[in-house]
Amino acid sequence: MDSLFLRLFLISSQKEAMVVDILSNSNHDPLWNLLFSRDLYDWEALLVTTLLDSFNDIFLSRSSVDKRVWTLESFGMFSSKSFSNPLSSPLNPDSSFPHWMIWKPDASPRVKAFSWTAVLGQINTIDMLQKRSFMHLSPHWCFHCHEDGESVHHIFLHCSLTTKIWSYFLSRMGLKWVMPKKVTHLFSSWHWYSVSTKSKMFGECLLHTIVWSILKERNNRIFLQHFEELRRGN
Repeated sequence: MDSLFLRLFLISSQKEAMVVDILSNSNHDPLWNLLFSRDLYDWEALLVTTLLDSFNDIFLSRSSVDKRVWTLESFGMFSSKSFSNPLSSPLNPDSSFPHWMIWKPDASPRVKAFSWTAVLGQINTIDMLQKRSFMHLSPHWCFHCHEDGESVHHIFLHCSLTTKIWSYFLSRMGLKWVMPKKVTHLFSSWHWYSVSTKSKMFGECLLHTIVWSILKERNNRIFLQHFEELRRGN
């Protein structure tokens, strides 16, 4: 109640009450005795109606012992499998997130954690830092190509230098590839079809290695340029 109906919770006289304290039966129908510290305004009374309507789908039995039930399992107990299955269901809008390609490859945990951050778009690129009102960075361009503004998708996918890197590795392996629009799509569509397990492992790790190397080169260019500017200033 304190999260969904915060206004009612603030004026409630039963903030610490349990369900059994405010529930009574009248002709076998549940009766909720809600008490408030003052009279309700009309719009607050509508909130109470909405709250009571939300109780209609709740079944309470006084004859059974109160316990927690995990509804995604037939036996009522929590399991990791029952939690992960709905997340990977095609009906779930987030099921396209490439969890498998991020965490399964035999790459360094540090590198995989970075790839996860990149897929989420949470890298501190120039466009991200510019959104913070206290940050004003110049120049705004990509430190790889100096041709466009820096963003997560640009530095890893669409920068002219980055494109050459991808083209080099893909051509060496005889693959033709059209770069996707977003980093999420890159990880989602990176399927390594090979009869060899070692080749498949190599292909999965290669994706993380390229993305990680692109970031390291970008950081080196930023900090080395800053060092050179400081040295000239002295």
